[in-house]
Amino acid sequence: MSAVAITLWYAVARRVEQHIPDWLTRVVLGSAATPTYSRHASGRDQA
Repeated sequence: MSAVAITLWYAVARRVEQHIPDWLTRVVLGSAATPTYSRHASGRDQA
């Protein structure tokens, strides 16, 4: 049940994110930035 609640909360928060200030997004979701990943983040491609 809690997994469903968390999923719904996240979906609603992302949906309204465009309409609320960045500071409120940071409070609710922890960050207002879109995540970025480097190609070598997993370490598999490194020698």
